[in-house]
Amino acid sequence: MKTFWMEEALRRASDYGFEALEVYSESGSHFSVKVFEGEIDTFNLASSAGVSVRGIHGGKMGYAFTEILETEADLETLLKSCRDNAALNESELEPVLYRPSANTSYPVVEKTASTFFDVEPAEKTQALIELEAEIMAQFPLISKVSYNLYSEGRGRVAIRNTLGLDLEHESDLAYSVFAPIVRQGEETRNEHKFALMRHFDRDLLRSVAVEAAEASVAMLGAASVESGEYRTALRYDAAVSLFEAMVSIFSAEAVEKGLSALKGKLGEQIASNCLSIIENPHLKDGPASAPFDSEGVPTQLKRVVDQGVLTTYFHNLRTAAKSGVPPTGNGFRGSYKSSVGIAPTNFYIEPGQVSADGLLSDIGDGLLITAFDGLHAGLNAISGDFSLSARGFRIEGGRIGAPVTQITAAGNFFELLKGIRAAADDLKFESVGGNSAFGAPTLDVGVLSISGS
Repeated sequence: MKTFWMEEALRRASDYGFEALEVYSESGSHFSVKVFEGEIDTFNLASSAGVSVRGIHGGKMGYAFTEILETEADLETLLKSCRDNAALNESELEPVLYRPSANTSYPVVEKTASTFFDVEPAEKTQALIELEAEIMAQFPLISKVSYNLYSEGRGRVAIRNTLGLDLEHESDLAYSVFAPIVRQGEETRNEHKFALMRHFDRDLLRSVAVEAAEASVAMLGAASVESGEYRTALRYDAAVSLFEAMVSIFSAEAVEKGLSALKGKLGEQIASNCLSIIENPHLKDGPASAPFDSEGVPTQLKRVVDQGVLTTYFHNLRTAAKSGVPPTGNGFRGSYKSSVGIAPTNFYIEPGQVSADGLLSDIGDGLLITAFDGLHAGLNAISGDFSLSARGFRIEGGRIGAPVTQITAAGNFFELLKGIRAAADDLKFESVGGNSAFGAPTLDVGVLSISGS
């Protein structure tokens, strides 16, 4: 959106009776391609832009958004809609927009310059087609590749308000996903691998594909195990999936609604003292790094759980005001069309000092879980109870042994946190979406109840 119209909206705020007004502008471009059986399955090359306003009118907050803000008529419609929306707002909560002080500062987020936009979409598409053929030739057990995706995007956010806020930030991200199907007789296995990248790198694409193929082949011959209590490790990808599914427990909004078991637990030991959970919005090349949130509040490095002790919840301006605490820089929107919610940026379990191999060696005999299925159905995010289909490998004599499938892991997430014995040094970010990215290392979670054969 043109800067002129953002400035004009703020200049005219008082003409429409606003006590304070915020203008939020968002623009970006995105490219993704998915290849299947040597042909383009999906191809998306698009750009988007939009602007929203939040205004305090008559002591109430109003909202409005538009994709087009290019004329006087567009601006008039936008501001009138925001004013009318405020009149319909029945919330009793005091509205608030961010007012920076003379001491407010914003961190510099370091990132390696990306070059993936320098490569034409046709070249990237051809690279995926050639990759599929190359990997299938290298691994004869692959019957087809179910998922061969490359995706990239860049975006720009600008926020201004009548209280002195004037910010902008640019971000970009690229990643690939590869998932082959291997077949041996009547048995099929399908594992996937994911990787972030700062450059369009054929070698990295190939290494991701090889890793996925080797992981799928390694699961051939998988069988169940006898039911029982097992010393268990969660590999980084399984740990991330469980961790991400429970992220809402750290939200102040969930706490105030009684939807988080962490209510009233600030300052208390909620996990093993060898577990720390970090939110680092300033991580160099972090997939979700940002100097400010969608309300213009500076983001902050936080040890949300520090050696097992819960130190903070995630707050936006509203929940912070209601709780009488400073905002934490976690007020994020899904897009300019969305209202402000709560989300983390780069959120991860802090890695330890031991290698993954060393962690398995310490376990001796047990199970390494590499994937959970059915997280939405088999996990209660309020109570923390879970009963999840899982797969992975036996741990035999401290080493990875035979593949395991058709098992169910049952327990309670909060008890699992207390039972963690060690974190390995192999931190990986395995999930990226919206304003958030989630990472974890391999974890020794003590003993889990496993149902099998």
